[in-house]
Amino acid sequence: MSHKISIAIVGGGIAGCTLANGLLQYSHIQFDIFEARATFTERGASVGLAANAVSALRVMGMDVDQAMVNAGAMAMTSTQYLAAVGEHKGEQLFELPAGIISVMRSKWLEELLRHLPNDCLHPNKKLTSVTQPPEGSDGRYTLHFEDGTVHEADAVIGCDGIRSKIRDVILGSENKAVFGGYWDACARMSPQKAADQFGTDLFDPFKPVEVALIGEGASMLFVPNTNGEVYNVIVAAAAANGINSSDWKIELTREFLEDAFSAWDVDFRTAVLDIILSSESGAGALYTQWESPFASTYYQSRLCIMGDSAHSTIPWLGQGACMAMEDAAVLACLLGLVKSSTELEAALETFDQTRRGRPEHIMIRSREAAKVLTGQMGLDPAKLKPLNVPEWWKSIWSFDMHSHIQEAIKHFYNLTSSTPDLIQMEKARRVVNL
Repeated sequence: MSHKISIAIVGGGIAGCTLANGLLQYSHIQFDIFEARATFTERGASVGLAANAVSALRVMGMDVDQAMVNAGAMAMTSTQYLAAVGEHKGEQLFELPAGIISVMRSKWLEELLRHLPNDCLHPNKKLTSVTQPPEGSDGRYTLHFEDGTVHEADAVIGCDGIRSKIRDVILGSENKAVFGGYWDACARMSPQKAADQFGTDLFDPFKPVEVALIGEGASMLFVPNTNGEVYNVIVAAAAANGINSSDWKIELTREFLEDAFSAWDVDFRTAVLDIILSSESGAGALYTQWESPFASTYYQSRLCIMGDSAHSTIPWLGQGACMAMEDAAVLACLLGLVKSSTELEAALETFDQTRRGRPEHIMIRSREAAKVLTGQMGLDPAKLKPLNVPEWWKSIWSFDMHSHIQEAIKHFYNLTSSTPDLIQMEKARRVVNL
């Protein structure tokens, strides 16, 4: 290969940095990550790495176990969903088995950044536009940034989130995210405070169990984190009057929260809302939940989107980051098969054809989960049982990542109509542990 293939990754969050870790394995690829913010950071309390995400990371050759230890991750033994109000108050509605590893977003991003070369990381690079090469040519794309700098690359991968600039280029600026109908707010507290205030029946710092309380139109989730040193507290609800569907972030008030949780036990509600509203533990704001319209394609020529840029979903299945990790595993493998820049479009088309259906299924199922987890489907365990809700998660977690990537490899070589480069293909297979 006469020169390295250059890949520009726009967005330095979990999606972009996971892809970069996958590309580290391939010496013929040069990547650069451009992050709009001044530092590489992640918003939000924790991320749940489900079994399918862990499988994707292992397929890419990452030392997941060591990264989990470094980040203080905790493997949950179960997630319990309990009725918070009504005649079944305190009863278990259903339970998820072990399968989720909870880790602070900021700590996990640190682990992803740990192995990436510093000269490939470019903060303070807010993308303003992309100049495309002449149609049909193998020329490079030019990225233009707000600070006046430019960068050229053979291909551009948009990992720039739900308000993606690259998505706008591919699908048009009218293909914007839409309000998903829900909001959430989060805070942190010590396990000891949780146990003292709410009792060890719900919050035992020595038991890695997630507890979700479901009420009328709202829920509360309590997640131990950082080796049991922190509890994340997340309140969420279906949007009601007072939520402007054009706002991404809204200042929290006690009046608003009291109204959202008006049917809940007064003492318990007050204690939780005190934590959410505390300037020491809470963010002071709620975030509305948005989702992408289904994309007709994830690529255009040598431009591509993945993660939230391609298929942002409301978070009720906890699969947003997991889908980005699956995307990264497939895309890194396909780019590893590319022998020259002329094959990049085939790799991105293969990614689109291989991946697009699965995230759409997750997006639909997430909407259904939101209704269940905010009590809109009722709070009677017997009536919920026929829905077999735990199977919604388990069927997603058990996804066969190895077969998925083998399918992608086969599709790529069928599309290029070229004889597989056995050395390159074997390297890709070895890298992704096939």
